Amino acid sequence: MMPGRVVLLALLFLVTPASAFAQTARFQGRGDPILDDRIRRLLADTSVTLLTSDTLLGRADTLTGRIAAIGISLRIEGTVDGDLYIIDSNVFVRPFGTVRGTVTNIAGAFVPSDFARIEAEVIDHADAPYDVEHVSGGVRIVGLVRRRIFATDGLRGLRFPTYDRAAGLTLGLGAAWYPVTLTAAETRLHGWGGYAFERETWVGGASLGFTGRRFGLEAGAERVTATPHSWIRGDALNTLGVLVLGSDYRDYYGAERAWASLSHFAGDVTIGVEAAIEDAKSLEAHDVWTMVEPDSVRPNPTVNDGRIASAVLSGDASIGSDWIAIRLFLSGEAGFEVAGGDYEFQGYLAEARIAANAFRNHTVELRGRFQGPLGSDSLPRQRWGMLGGHGTLETLPLGALRGDRLALLRTTYGIPLDAVRVPFLGTPVVEAIHAIGSAWSVNSAADFSQALGVRLHFPFVYFFAFVDPEGDHDGTFGVGIRFRRRLPWEEERF
Repeated sequence: MMPGRVVLLALLFLVTPASAFAQTARFQGRGDPILDDRIRRLLADTSVTLLTSDTLLGRADTLTGRIAAIGISLRIEGTVDGDLYIIDSNVFVRPFGTVRGTVTNIAGAFVPSDFARIEAEVIDHADAPYDVEHVSGGVRIVGLVRRRIFATDGLRGLRFPTYDRAAGLTLGLGAAWYPVTLTAAETRLHGWGGYAFERETWVGGASLGFTGRRFGLEAGAERVTATPHSWIRGDALNTLGVLVLGSDYRDYYGAERAWASLSHFAGDVTIGVEAAIEDAKSLEAHDVWTMVEPDSVRPNPTVNDGRIASAVLSGDASIGSDWIAIRLFLSGEAGFEVAGGDYEFQGYLAEARIAANAFRNHTVELRGRFQGPLGSDSLPRQRWGMLGGHGTLETLPLGALRGDRLALLRTTYGIPLDAVRVPFLGTPVVEAIHAIGSAWSVNSAADFSQALGVRLHFPFVYFFAFVDPEGDHDGTFGVGIRFRRRLPWEEERF
């Protein structure tokens, strides 16, 4: 080849965008609707540099702009100055390598060295359902979610059975039908039915929903045994507590509801608006069978029987990285005397849960919950909160404080004992806990109480001891059942 031609080709290579030399990339199938949309827009953007073969970015090298590593192994010793998208790839950042911008991991692995410079937000979708196939002339990104036509609830249609002092045992069956599934949206018709044995009544419901890339619509109706206290204990743990110890951490009322809702999805933020009608009925507490019979059955408080016609505006956001996890929720509800509504009120609910990696492998977790009326004297009793017992204020009896105003702040500092492993129980975490809070109404004072204690928390059981720092209440100790959740930095890395 003539020297002039060599120089000409070299100059042409230098001035031509790298994406022009990359192989083509295509997308097919279905994965996550939101991620499907991101991948399609990424592939349609001609300014994106596509890396489709194993690549080593040397120490003197810099990649700028938006980079997509698709189905490869990428080793970074130099600098990535821009957004980095990882699709079914393994990306290793060597010591002194630098990554700026935003890293979005979809079905891959992002493994930075402790000595790398990561000046970027990392958005991790490692478990997203995608695969990359290398085909003639390029690569193919394949969504692995198969089109659903029919799906059952729980175990072959059997919903999780619940057990409580108001409804007793509730058994139910449920299933969903997906009549229309589009490229990035689906329609879902869901129905379920069951029987509450202590209430001696049928329960159930049906809903029709449509979920797209950015929005979700749903409308439905149901007849249920409702509780405003599922935040204290979920169905599984509360059912186990009632069955074994007779300790029911929730109050209940009968509800017949109809609702319509609209949700907007924006990454890790969801904004929702809902209109609903709820007919409420007070329920009695029953002396249900338990393995360990309690001294007495805790009464189930009455609610404001009647209809609530309301509108709810809510926002839910999650923020996470390899050292912190934040979950924020805020909602406002307004009741109106329309459509047969009996109550006019305005109320709010705010929740925050913040967990962070502390010294070495220690963890600090902050949990807050606040609710109350806004411009109203009080809220209907089916909107009231309660405190007392495990998970809220351990030094108070279960349900000792109740009201439409509630404030609770719990701080937990955890120290894993990785060198200790107890047969049948596993590896524990020592947790130091402080909680302060109160629940009250317009006719009572906000009498704040505290709990200070320590827990030896195994994966599914814990031993505890708590005292009241002010000495107003007796201390308590014993054994409890609670599954310990794993935080992002506790998960095994690739």
